[in-house]
Amino acid sequence: MTPIPERMQATEEEMMPLLQAETEETKRAPARWEPSPYALIRFAGKSFAELDQLKFERTVPLVKELTALRQWIDEEKMSLCDETLYGAIGGADGEQRSALVALKRDLFNERRISSEQLRLLRQPTLRYLRLPVLRFLWRVRRYARLDRIGRALFEAEMAEKRAFLKASFADEEFLKALQIASPALFASLRTYQRSDPAQLRARERRIEDGALRYFLRMTAKTSPFSRFGPVALAGVDLDTAAPLTMKMPAGLRQTSQTNFNLAVVSQIAHSLARSPDIYPKLRPFLNPSTYLKEDQIYFTRPISVREQRLTESMSTLRKGPYIPPIRHVVEALQQSRNGSPTLRGFEEELARGVLGARARPFLQKLIDSGLVLNEFQLPSNTRSRLLDLHDALTHIDSECAMWAVNHLRALGEAVDRFAEAPVGERGRLMRETQRLVDELMRWWVPESMYKAKRTDHIIEDAIVGEVQATLGANFFEPFLQELTVFLNCIHARDQRGLSNAMLRDVFTAQFGEGGRCTNIADFATDYLRMVIQSNLTDERLWPRASALNRNALRYLETLGIQQIEAADERFIPTEHLDALTMQFQPTSNEPRSVALNLQVAASDWEALARGDYLVVLNYALPGFGHFYSRYCYLFDQVENTVPLHAHITERIRQLEHCWPRESEMVELLSVLDHNAQVHPCFTERQIVPPGEISQKAKAAQIPTEQLELVHDPASDQLLLFERCDREPVAEKRELTPLYMGFFHNMALPSLHRVLTDMAPTGYHMERLKPAEHDEGLLPYQPDHPAYEQAVRHYPRLRVGKFVFQRELWAFDPAALPNFAQDDEFALFCAAYQWKLQHELPTELFVRIKRDRLEADLDFQNDHKPMYFDFENFFTIKVLRHLLDVDHIQAVQVEEMLPNPRQLFFECEDERYAVEFQIEFNQEAYGD
Repeated sequence: MTPIPERMQATEEEMMPLLQAETEETKRAPARWEPSPYALIRFAGKSFAELDQLKFERTVPLVKELTALRQWIDEEKMSLCDETLYGAIGGADGEQRSALVALKRDLFNERRISSEQLRLLRQPTLRYLRLPVLRFLWRVRRYARLDRIGRALFEAEMAEKRAFLKASFADEEFLKALQIASPALFASLRTYQRSDPAQLRARERRIEDGALRYFLRMTAKTSPFSRFGPVALAGVDLDTAAPLTMKMPAGLRQTSQTNFNLAVVSQIAHSLARSPDIYPKLRPFLNPSTYLKEDQIYFTRPISVREQRLTESMSTLRKGPYIPPIRHVVEALQQSRNGSPTLRGFEEELARGVLGARARPFLQKLIDSGLVLNEFQLPSNTRSRLLDLHDALTHIDSECAMWAVNHLRALGEAVDRFAEAPVGERGRLMRETQRLVDELMRWWVPESMYKAKRTDHIIEDAIVGEVQATLGANFFEPFLQELTVFLNCIHARDQRGLSNAMLRDVFTAQFGEGGRCTNIADFATDYLRMVIQSNLTDERLWPRASALNRNALRYLETLGIQQIEAADERFIPTEHLDALTMQFQPTSNEPRSVALNLQVAASDWEALARGDYLVVLNYALPGFGHFYSRYCYLFDQVENTVPLHAHITERIRQLEHCWPRESEMVELLSVLDHNAQVHPCFTERQIVPPGEISQKAKAAQIPTEQLELVHDPASDQLLLFERCDREPVAEKRELTPLYMGFFHNMALPSLHRVLTDMAPTGYHMERLKPAEHDEGLLPYQPDHPAYEQAVRHYPRLRVGKFVFQRELWAFDPAALPNFAQDDEFALFCAAYQWKLQHELPTELFVRIKRDRLEADLDFQNDHKPMYFDFENFFTIKVLRHLLDVDHIQAVQVEEMLPNPRQLFFECEDERYAVEFQIEFNQEAYGD
């Protein structure tokens, strides 16, 4: 790589506050972060060559010339009309003055001048105007001629590129990916394919724009799901010198696994439970989240509107007086827990007791409230839930149950055939699946809400199972030392994370320093209420969280010094990060782990081998195997691959051994009816929150009501203990909860959230890029120096070969070119002029930032960056479509790094975008 010029490095003056704080302690060598023995490689689903072929190679040179000529004409027009001719008009009078005014008007409007106006310029007093006017007119005529040539060339090339794009859209792998991602767009794509490329209607253009967004996702990015981005499992061997070895006997041939959507299974189960034929034959049970507090009974239930569940997680707290009739029902359910009767049988039991004739309506009220549940109880952590529901129905003696069994069997067969079926057969299977599901959902209330929302019945994961890859020592050596310094700084800054600090703030405020909580469910509700409703900037309420926020602000402001005026790239010396680390006063001696999603920018394999590359951070995820768990089922059955489940299990054993306190690592069961959450268990025992159903033996299950939280004043940490009433307090077993699901903590119910926020796997490394910080707060900071700037430029930030912020530009809407124009060739030229004006890279990624409070956001897709190429008009057209919305705050443009010339990975002579997910671990700082 080219050495960094001194002017691009952080200056001594800029970093002086940090250097003054440096002590001898900063000079000690910290323990290096070492990679885990496993890594994921995510490939783009298609070769980047398909995007290269969409570049308008013949039109672009003319567009460049036209853009340069237009710039000259605009500048010369200002000089000629506003200065030269303005002065001549001031010195003339009579007819000559009128003639000069008319000449100026014609030149300003770029109109041809008459012979009389030419004769006017031959007058001795005006002869000095003749040459600049004729030169200007010649350039105007040349521009008009080039514009005509360019338009004809653009139209011809557009037809060629559109034909190629149509062929790309017809690729089987792309169609299979689109079938899953957007069935509606897939269905409408046939209309586009049959259309005349030269006469596309508005609807067909929208279809083209929508399909292109998915096509860009499959070629320029590495999506972690489905055929858009197949995944391979790699090993890490630091005894191997080669940076990366790959054996690909079948190239990048994809294989896929398809499963039925667990959320749909749950909704089908809820629907069937409402069937008049099945409902009375289910076995009612007490809501497992129920607890008593003084004379009140509390429980949580899913959020619902008109009895229509909006989520499957227990997230709405309800309470009421614990009156004798309720006590009678609760105690009866508790006594019959092991052999509970059916709903009708239970009603009859209650009717024979104190409730008498009121038994049936009273019990129904309790069911409607959510205190009593009359549902199918299906295991949480399994992909076979469709089969579990099938088996449960076989034990119900009713015609409706047998009808549902046949439908579920047909659904299972359709899912089994789906993975290997060709596109046409997959379409038929999806329609059949939709029909079966709609029939099974007939008792869902209201039926129209379900049909309007659900099309994601089948979940597909794609892997490249025959790739054998190994990352060796020379892959890590060029950047591992700088990465160690960077990660030490971030961990010292965050000290187990903001969520953990907020949890401790709420706990100590409620129970005091050294306090103890024996009802975690009750505390969890208060905790979440505080997080949602209180002022998060109040340092009195959030002392620990505020301290971490100050740390983060110091980090972001220090590394973002003068970044608005900075050069394209800025080098951060490791000494400055070390000094910043010590300012944060790291105190934790717990093992650390983080998963980094990285890309490598290298010109080719040879550059990679000699260490001539950059490692670029995309984002960070929690470590300790947390974000690898969902891939175990994909790879543990593939021959000659890394034993992923065994490695993660061993890593957790090591974590237990290295933990500073004697504590048992115990996994928290948390599925939330989402396929990505399902994974094999990594610990012998399991914490089972309310609403989750474990498949482990009872002795290995730990109900949350047996747990208590204690604050340790010495370490200022929350400790979790398993309570046993038969043992003295000193004999309680300390537990360390582990959350190994794929969802972020924010998506979990309140009780799950408490346990994950204190777990080692709960720490999520964020707030790494100063540019994101500045752009996020800028609309609310009128005193910020960049507040009034319509265009803001942020440099690339790097520590050695490790890049943690790409170069970025942010544009206010007023600083954008006119993307709304219908003249496509003029739009092509305007976009290219925008590129030249701001010296933007040819290939980049664009993200549109909209007002979250005012805009109608699509939270599933709107936050994703879109690949953009100034030489590919189709991407310009898609951006025009995306900008046709309201409440835009800024358009963020980020360099593509690695750019297309730095995609080192090749397969069959074609380059692919590749991303690595690598986990790094450190036992303790300074060990």
